Amino acid sequence: MKKVLSILFAAFLIFAVSLPVLADDYKDDVYRFNDFTGTFSDNDAKRLNAAVDEMIPGLKTDLPVYVFDSLGEESFDEKANYFYEHNGFGYGDDKSGILLAICLGDKPTFNLYRFGTAKTLIDDKEEQAIGDAFVSDFASVSYYTVIDRYLGNVSFAVKGNFTAADADSTKDAEKDTAASGEENAGDLPTVVDNADVLTEDEEEELSSRIEEIRDKYDVNYVILTGDDNEGLSADGYAFEFLKENGYDSNGQSAVVFYICFEPGNRCWRTATRNSVYKKFTEDVINDIDDHIEPDMKAGDYFDACLTHAKYVKNIVSGKYRKPVDRTPVIISLLVGAFVGLIVGLMRLASCKKAMRVVAPVDAHEYLVKDSFNLRDKQVYYLYTTVTKTAKPKSSSSSGGSSYSSSSSGGGSSSGGRSF
Repeated sequence: MKKVLSILFAAFLIFAVSLPVLADDYKDDVYRFNDFTGTFSDNDAKRLNAAVDEMIPGLKTDLPVYVFDSLGEESFDEKANYFYEHNGFGYGDDKSGILLAICLGDKPTFNLYRFGTAKTLIDDKEEQAIGDAFVSDFASVSYYTVIDRYLGNVSFAVKGNFTAADADSTKDAEKDTAASGEENAGDLPTVVDNADVLTEDEEEELSSRIEEIRDKYDVNYVILTGDDNEGLSADGYAFEFLKENGYDSNGQSAVVFYICFEPGNRCWRTATRNSVYKKFTEDVINDIDDHIEPDMKAGDYFDACLTHAKYVKNIVSGKYRKPVDRTPVIISLLVGAFVGLIVGLMRLASCKKAMRVVAPVDAHEYLVKDSFNLRDKQVYYLYTTVTKTAKPKSSSSSGGSSYSSSSSGGGSSSGGRSF
């Protein structure tokens, strides 16, 4: 028994002594993806942070990412170095690491910084190749994809020589993943009726129409109802639903029609993510709202969803035609009428000046004196009719439209009204 206890005690001492050594490799409780601009969603930030944590032990170097929007009085290098040195980053005794610093100010700027043995893990040519790939991706894909590809390229560089071909292979791998995701896109629900305002037959009808849109036009479209935004705005809840359930993953275009029945916040929103957002402008969403508002007011939510689906199909297929704005035509007519009136008055004044004016003569001079005598000067009205018309009152309507859009992080737009 004493021998067993001695062995256990010795094992405990060895484990206790080894803990500081293991802890010195790197601190796994440090948050390595740091976005101080609010550009990345919480979900995307968590995913990127988890990806970095997973890569560190295999590469034996730290990979923090620092996103900010202004330099203040510091230089770019000073800000980046201070951030790395004062936030617990670094792997091993020499605090090896590769820091990606991105400033998303008026003129976006980025730079790579190598610390400790990371200076020898990748050379200057590899760093340049990673930077070139970063610039190319930055101008063409979402911010999340830019960072994800960057991490893959760094992994290539640390494990071996990194070239432009490696960058292309990273993109090819993403395409394969995206293709796999497209195969599974059919598994995503098309109608999520959390508020229970649609019948089973109505859900089936809507699902068949939405599946047709998904298959033909490569857009993840979903109709969502609910009565609890979980502390978020209606827009925020709609966007979070798309992200949490993978509708907009891998840069996939996504559209959600969200009908919110939250007490005191009854509204509907059309929210879009990634490239399709460019088609859903303020005028387009406002036109959709004009056509679904009567059904929403009347409580005919199924008909409103059908109308919304019809518009989404026309928009993503390119068949949608914007309503004609008659305001310029009306303004042109009014301006033309005003100009015509001015020209007419000028012409009339010119004609008057050309006329020969004869001295006025009193009408009595045309009568023979004492030949006409009007004795009775009374007037009799035989009938009197009085009519009254009520003044029309302005009709009341639901809350006005609201719209917002953003081109960052793949792009998004949203709009809707209250009811």
